[in-house]
Amino acid sequence: MGPTGPVADDQPTTSGSSTESTETTDAAPHHLLANSVSKTLNRAEILLEELTASQQMLLANIEDQNKKLGNNEKIERFHKTMMQTSHYLKKLIVIKKDMLDLHARSSKLKARASRLRIIQEQNLEVRKRRLLDSQRKEEQLQAKAVGK
Repeated sequence: MGPTGPVADDQPTTSGSSTESTETTDAAPHHLLANSVSKTLNRAEILLEELTASQQMLLANIEDQNKKLGNNEKIERFHKTMMQTSHYLKKLIVIKKDMLDLHARSSKLKARASRLRIIQEQNLEVRKRRLLDSQRKEEQLQAKAVGK
């Protein structure tokens, strides 16, 4: 028997039936092994094709989901709203600063108005006293002029 299988020169030629049985017994394991390997390879190919097909379907599903997420109007509106929110937050900060400035100014104006009112009342009292004093002096002068 040779390294790759039965060879006719290596075997004795004494009887034809024993040679055929030897060849059959030697060829049977090789044939069974080749048949088994062939079945395993066919099964592996089928499983590989099924796996590849399922991977293709999964990739297609993932691409569809990505497209749906990318084109979703709600996400775009949310992004736009978030951008507007930051813009309006800056505006609110400016408005708050302006309101605090206006509050400080109005407090100063109220204090000044209060001081001016007090000064006005004091000036009015001073005028009333001067008027009263001038009226008393006139009465005293008239009384002195009548009495002489």
